[in-house]
Amino acid sequence: MPWKEFNTVDLRFQFVLDLYQNGVNFTQLCAQYGISTNCGYKWKERFLREGKEGLQDK
Repeated sequence: MPWKEFNTVDLRFQFVLDLYQNGVNFTQLCAQYGISTNCGYKWKERFLREGKEGLQDK
């Protein structure tokens, strides 16, 4: 069975999708993804402003 490959944008997009699930604790979700809450807020805001394109490295 091959390894599942992820790219950075896909992981950030999955984070944003998981963020909008009912009952999700933001701090715990950030910890699950191994990012700080500041980083989590950054990806959330970029997604809201620019969509998936905003999740690319700048």
